[in-house]
Amino acid sequence: MILDDFPEAACSESGSISCLKQVIHRHRQNDIDNLEKLKAYNRAFRLEVNKLMEEPVIVNNYHAVQYYLSGLNEYWRGRLVEVMGNITREKIKSDQSQSRKTRRRQDDPWRLEDVVNEMENLMASEESNVYMKMNDLSLADMLIKDSLQRKPSQTSSKSSVQAESFQMSSSSTYKRSKALDRDLESIEKEVYKAYFNEYEVSKDDGDVVCEAYAATLQSRQQELDSLRETFAQVDGLVEEVQSIKQALDDLPGLLQASWLEQVDDY
Repeated sequence: MILDDFPEAACSESGSISCLKQVIHRHRQNDIDNLEKLKAYNRAFRLEVNKLMEEPVIVNNYHAVQYYLSGLNEYWRGRLVEVMGNITREKIKSDQSQSRKTRRRQDDPWRLEDVVNEMENLMASEESNVYMKMNDLSLADMLIKDSLQRKPSQTSSKSSVQAESFQMSSSSTYKRSKALDRDLESIEKEVYKAYFNEYEVSKDDGDVVCEAYAATLQSRQQELDSLRETFAQVDGLVEEVQSIKQALDDLPGLLQASWLEQVDDY
């Protein structure tokens, strides 16, 4: 009787397709763009989908994977599919000697747990790379400032100007990287917002493939190309930092030579 009046109570106990879709929609609207959000999505998704994969099975592994992918934004979904595809190809090569019974079906190549774990690894690796780049920029700026503070009291004007130029270059590079991060975030949000506004899940319980998927990809291809170009610019900043560090290594020698030259003149 209570379940008739409050069907959401049944949802919390035995799960339902509707509850699973609510979880997906809620986290997709929040845009899963960092590891913390991803882990929150994974916990909520596992909680609901595990209920549906128990006997009697309502959602099988294949559809569970499709549901999970639908909760990710376009960029991360593409990255994950690419990585899982590479893993599958390598596994096929190593499993040639196994019997047909132990192999996974070609139309259901990925276990849900493997997909979820690989997504966490991918996101963690991406965040680690970003932090390393930002730390390189910050470290270069910090070392230059430290060298300027420790330089001899009397230096040639040329050395002083060169040191200040290195500092300004490092500071400019750091600010540029921050601006690029903001640009990436705004472009991603615009693309994903437009994409998911058109994303309508099929009414069939087993099908979460969006009918507007192809059309949306085509209409937003230009924005995604621009996004990839911006990522390439961020990667280029590392080379710029390396040149600044090299100049920084040469700076103490220049300052010392200038100071000794002035001592000799004196």
